[in-house]
Amino acid sequence: MSRGGLSCGVDVCVDIPGDADRPECIHGPTLLFTRYYADKNPRQFYACSACRDRKHCAFFQWADEKASEEKQRVRQQINAMQLQQQQQQLNTSDEKYLAKLETFKELSSDKQRRFCISCSEVLLPGEWSKHSAHHVKTNVTQQQLTTPTRLLRPLEDEKTHAQYLFTNETTQFLVEVFRKLRISKVVCIGTPRIHEHIMECKNLKSFLLDIDHRYAQFFSPDTYQRFNMFNSHFFNGDEGKTHFKEFLTSGSSNLAFILDPPFGGIAEVLACTLKSLWSLTASCNAETVEREYPTFWIFPYFLEGHVTDALPMFKMLDYKVNYDNHVLYKCSKKRGSPVRLFTNVSSEKVKLPASEGYRLCRICRRYVAKENKHCVECNSCTSKDGRTYVHCSQCKTCVKPGRVHCDTCSHCQPPVHECTHVTPLSGCHICGQLDHKRKDCPRRLSNLQRPAKRKSDHSDSHQSPKKKKSTVKKSHKVRKLKAKAKFNKSNRL
Repeated sequence: MSRGGLSCGVDVCVDIPGDADRPECIHGPTLLFTRYYADKNPRQFYACSACRDRKHCAFFQWADEKASEEKQRVRQQINAMQLQQQQQQLNTSDEKYLAKLETFKELSSDKQRRFCISCSEVLLPGEWSKHSAHHVKTNVTQQQLTTPTRLLRPLEDEKTHAQYLFTNETTQFLVEVFRKLRISKVVCIGTPRIHEHIMECKNLKSFLLDIDHRYAQFFSPDTYQRFNMFNSHFFNGDEGKTHFKEFLTSGSSNLAFILDPPFGGIAEVLACTLKSLWSLTASCNAETVEREYPTFWIFPYFLEGHVTDALPMFKMLDYKVNYDNHVLYKCSKKRGSPVRLFTNVSSEKVKLPASEGYRLCRICRRYVAKENKHCVECNSCTSKDGRTYVHCSQCKTCVKPGRVHCDTCSHCQPPVHECTHVTPLSGCHICGQLDHKRKDCPRRLSNLQRPAKRKSDHSDSHQSPKKKKSTVKKSHKVRKLKAKAKFNKSNRL
């Protein structure tokens, strides 16, 4: 794909001229990316917005290469075929979902209600024989039909769906937050379990936007639409968008959003989706001035910089979000889940549960975790990862316990570490300056160190050529593994 060039990273382009002309894949309009090279000019390309693994969506097109009419025709055929395959997986069409569900509910006893876990499909008696060799759940109750996340097998593909579901405690807490804020309607983006819970509440309405097509079996079009949160695409087109607009205009306009994206999702793109939904909501309610509606974004604490760079008005809360079906993101871990709430609602208004150890810091005027102690020097409750941070007088900030100040790195590091230049979370990845991004760097990529130069740094005149080569390869492999581990830690996917 790089055509012989040494790739040095990829950036997404959120401000795309001629946005309507973007090519489309099965997941809707693609995203425009820029790939940077060390030995030639950067080049732009289009790729799928929803899938980060080309095994799941192989769409790729260089931006400077116009697709021929024949290629466009083939793509349209592939998209139509893939959509048809998804519908055939449930052996029904969108128009028949509700009719089938109503017939299913009217069956005389729970024993006649069966659900094929292998196919993710509710079964009428005449369909039992086709699924005799599958994993079938019997005695499906009416209550289970209203909570499909308890029936459906979660899609846990790390690079496509990453479908992790909140625990009961987290679900109840989030819904209670909406009640205390006097919210009357909630747009649930990728949060089906919150949607289920709200559907059973009085004086609170919900609309689910989710890419999982299986929910169409259980929720009507006026409460659910298949939606891609990475490009604001409604899979049912104008019809799906119309249902959503009707929800926005019905009843009270006291509305909130909650978003639980895959943790590998690009924050800039997700922020664009939120802004487009805010704009759509304002236009549907005839508001003359666009505003930021109360919004809760669920993301790990170590990606805080990505969220606040994309939406500076958002602040991170101490509340630890727990999931049922994830080994790391749950309260049973020593430090608790690393997943947090980011919101544009005043932190003081979101009261965290005292039963879980949260308390109000009257100085910071926000609720904090029990391990989060107020630092007089920083004048803030600084802990983020489940431990009590300690203040470093040289860094003039609080750091993770166990860190020691390194004069070479000019900041606190683990006791055993390799002194290297640390790329900042925000700003330029090339020169380290915070006033511009990589794509605008005056030095560009021409001044990057080449791998050959790095090898010379590890040379040793006392080693034989064979031994020297082995040492270089081992050191390079260690750095590569460390970089990969750091990337996996900061990305859920």
